[in-house]
Amino acid sequence: MDRVDLRWSLAGCTPQELSCLDAHLSGRIAGVGWWRLLDEMYTGNEFANLHAFFRGPDPQAPPWAFFSAQYFPGLSIEHHLNLRGPWRALASLALRSVGVSGLKMSCLIVHSLTSVGSVVIDEGQEPRFAAALSGFLDGFRRQRPLNLVLFRSLGPELTARLGGELERRGFSLLPGYGCNWVRFGEARTLDAFLTSLGQHRRQRLRVSLRQLTTGEIESTRLVDPAQVNGLASSIMRIKEDAATRHREALSIPIRERPELFGRALSDFGSDALFRVVRHRDGAGASGASGRGIAMGTLYPEAKQHHTWYLLALEMIRDLIALDVRELNLGLGDDQLKAKVGARTDPQFSAITFFPGPLRHLCRALIVPRLKRL
Repeated sequence: MDRVDLRWSLAGCTPQELSCLDAHLSGRIAGVGWWRLLDEMYTGNEFANLHAFFRGPDPQAPPWAFFSAQYFPGLSIEHHLNLRGPWRALASLALRSVGVSGLKMSCLIVHSLTSVGSVVIDEGQEPRFAAALSGFLDGFRRQRPLNLVLFRSLGPELTARLGGELERRGFSLLPGYGCNWVRFGEARTLDAFLTSLGQHRRQRLRVSLRQLTTGEIESTRLVDPAQVNGLASSIMRIKEDAATRHREALSIPIRERPELFGRALSDFGSDALFRVVRHRDGAGASGASGRGIAMGTLYPEAKQHHTWYLLALEMIRDLIALDVRELNLGLGDDQLKAKVGARTDPQFSAITFFPGPLRHLCRALIVPRLKRL
């Protein structure tokens, strides 16, 4: 008989479970420690991190599937709906009729810290996972309110194997934001990487790089946590500006505490890479990588100085020197990221609602109006 062990935060995980999470994450970011930072260094809407491990009857055997998620007791979906005037009022009334207060829902969002691979399932176990998931969600709902379940960052291969099983259990499949990757191939220097790009793109990027020699642009790799802490307010402004410009279809309303960045350098040493690119007029960009990456740029003032391109190229230079073979540029802005050689890997999402009447209502009113998830 299958069972699901639910752990609220890493503190409740067994050594075997931590090892599973660490093995899954280590190829992309600096292991399970990033979830520990997420437990400690994020703020915003009330939320809780959780980890679900799917096991067979042998208590000593490793889990055959697992995922990590965040639970939000009350997450507003209002700005994600294309509803105006009486349609908005009707939707709010209809949701209240099935026990949902206004346009807020209790949500379980399954996602990945690396924008890819949010669920790990042993090959061939997809029907078993879908059946066990149904039982897990029924049990979860007996313990806590739950109106919406969203699986994000499902790759095409897993979606092909799992999507039909989820649809048979009430989920709707939707296109997601593709994840943008720059893969360096055999390149051992930044110049060798640029040579692999098309001539026009290569020339434009080299023009951007020449700005580093004029004295107008300064690029600095930060290696001391005190350096990062001193720039924390500027870095937060860059990231908040980026978040404002890129509103996802169902955004996760949490944000880093300013002390996160220095803490990452303290915890992960050479596995944490942090670089700041600044123009003398104050326009800037920042990027942090633990084999994955998050990058942001101030607009519109930074755009004219190509600071985002410079940051991406400098991070590529750093990662190649560390013998890392790829750079995760995250979701969205596909055309922009393609200009530094990124390719977009398609992603999919699966969403469902509880209770049953709400599911039918949302399939009619909400799902058709959602953007990419």
